[in-house]
Amino acid sequence: MYTVTRVSPTSGKDMVYIYHGLKFPGTDSVWSIFSSTEKSKFVGTAHDMVIFAVVLAVIGIVVLAIILSVFVRRRLVVPIGDVSDTLARFADLDLDKDKGAKVREHQYRTDEIGSMVSSLARMANNLREMVGKINGVSQSVAATSEELTATAQNTSHAAGKVRDNIHGIAECARTARRYADRLREYRGGDAPYRGQRQGDDCPQRGNGEHQEAPDRGRGDTL
Repeated sequence: MYTVTRVSPTSGKDMVYIYHGLKFPGTDSVWSIFSSTEKSKFVGTAHDMVIFAVVLAVIGIVVLAIILSVFVRRRLVVPIGDVSDTLARFADLDLDKDKGAKVREHQYRTDEIGSMVSSLARMANNLREMVGKINGVSQSVAATSEELTATAQNTSHAAGKVRDNIHGIAECARTARRYADRLREYRGGDAPYRGQRQGDDCPQRGNGEHQEAPDRGRGDTL
């Protein structure tokens, strides 16, 4: 059998020519069988199968890409987005537990996302405890500040009273000095004068009258 592919001179198409020699019994002549067939008859089915396989492969790749994208989105993109939102809230000092319910869904995963979320949960708890302690200390400082303010006001009031007493004592001393000078003038300036007791030196407030001090002897000084 002999096969050859050539372009047909009449149709211009690719043709497959097949030659096969036959020898019949009882004859010495060799007969030949010849056939010519368009090449597309042989490869048309295979061509269709190839096209079908290519289309099927493309559809499979598209479906696989869609499934893979959904898987990646659910397993990576969405958790990373939740973690990013949580970090943004922490940056704004927003430690509300209710807002972290979505990211806590990924806490029990066994991959890196679960480890990251668990670390964020521990950090959030530590920050809440720290803020609570700071709040308690600030309240204690505020109470202490109020006490110090009240103490300062009392001290200021007491200082005012002490100032008034000092002014009163100074006034009593000036009054005693005037009485002593008058007493010396009355005695002619011969005998020194010993001032009255502190209770007698100060004038009685409101009446303006003063008693003269008794003579306590010579040699006493003011």
